[in-house]
Amino acid sequence: MNMFTELSKRILEKRNCGNVSILKFESQTQIEGSEFVNFLSINGFEGSTSIQKVAASKALNIFGYILTKDMAHKIPLMSEVEMKGYWKEIIGSLDGKIDYYTNTSEMDLTNWTGSYDPITDSTFDSCIIFKDSNSALVFIVEDED
Repeated sequence: MNMFTELSKRILEKRNCGNVSILKFESQTQIEGSEFVNFLSINGFEGSTSIQKVAASKALNIFGYILTKDMAHKIPLMSEVEMKGYWKEIIGSLDGKIDYYTNTSEMDLTNWTGSYDPITDSTFDSCIIFKDSNSALVFIVEDED
């Protein structure tokens, strides 16, 4: 079992709802922005056209919400301390400068008032892409109503 399969399994067990997917795309050359969006389509996701670049703090807020709460009903799922441990594991698996992208807007640790461009067939999904110079880690949480 690879690191990301094991990590997604641990997160899913802790959340105890929905689905968690972690995909890693590596390249010998620098990955350009459109490459990892195409990678989503190749791997069975809808290929969101509204993936936007966000600051690390915004990515952490989105990550925090989707791990600590059920997106459909805002039910608490895990502590902020546990969530930050998972964040550190993901960040630690990447090298150098990291750029962050998401299909979700207006989400923070306590509230979700915005929208998202779905990349799965689930009722709710949120995707965060962690991109360093030669790899992209795609983190997807899906929840049902």
